[in-house]
Amino acid sequence: MPTSQPSILVVEDEELLSEAIKLKLEKSGYKVLLARTVDQALDYLNEIPEIDVVWLDHYLPDKTGDELVTAMKKDEKLKLLPIYLVTNSINPEIVNKYLRLGISQYYPKALTKLEKIVSMISAELQGFSSK
Repeated sequence: MPTSQPSILVVEDEELLSEAIKLKLEKSGYKVLLARTVDQALDYLNEIPEIDVVWLDHYLPDKTGDELVTAMKKDEKLKLLPIYLVTNSINPEIVNKYLRLGISQYYPKALTKLEKIVSMISAELQGFSSK
């Protein structure tokens, strides 16, 4: 039985950073989609049911990431997708808002190594697949 690659939607507007994230995730065995805006991310989430995880920045050109989380939590097909907030915003008020909305985890970009985030995502996906 073939095993499919888990898919991660990376919602990040910094082009060089999103490309670095994509390369690291692909080397770790993930299929990666890149979105630069909340609207583009919502389009992908509605068109591609195979997305397993969302990697989300807070500050985006069209809206903030919490607007994406809010839209996802209202959608029966999307509300259980794991969401990892990876942002330079370490404002406790913003982070707490995301936690109340139900994200899986928050990582400050500047303080967290890419490898750690990838390993946490892998652990969560393995937990889902073993249930």
